[in-house]
Amino acid sequence: MTQTVFNFAIEYQQTIIGNRNDVKIAKGQIALLRHLLAAKDNLGSLDGATTDLTMKFADNGKWRGWVCLGLSIDGLITEVGAVNSQRPPRNRGLLRRWRLVDAGKAKRKIKSLESWLEGIENPPTAGTVGGSSKANDTKSKSGENENASI
Repeated sequence: MTQTVFNFAIEYQQTIIGNRNDVKIAKGQIALLRHLLAAKDNLGSLDGATTDLTMKFADNGKWRGWVCLGLSIDGLITEVGAVNSQRPPRNRGLLRRWRLVDAGKAKRKIKSLESWLEGIENPPTAGTVGGSSKANDTKSKSGENENASI
């Protein structure tokens, strides 16, 4: 049942929202898992995995909910409460706190996501073994980094 709901959610995201956020979500999941692995008692929130709390996302960060949803449905994290966000653009809105369930599974997920990202960001070209290592960060019209990590 849970996997069915997740599959529907992914299908909805890809159909309605589009695939453009897949890379952001994967980077966000890596950042959150690393934050939880390093945190005391393996507890934390998305704010703790955010590199710049003052940054306003070009797309208002709507994709950030998918970071936690996927990890939760996969059984990697579980909700343990809520805190107020420290990000000024969020105006101290409620933010879920998460506990890492299985450190070994989290490390395997990080490796899997990193491998997927490597293939996406540095696709092999004809006649080469690896792809380009050039960063793909772009600025939006407002000057915000559209591909910024979580």
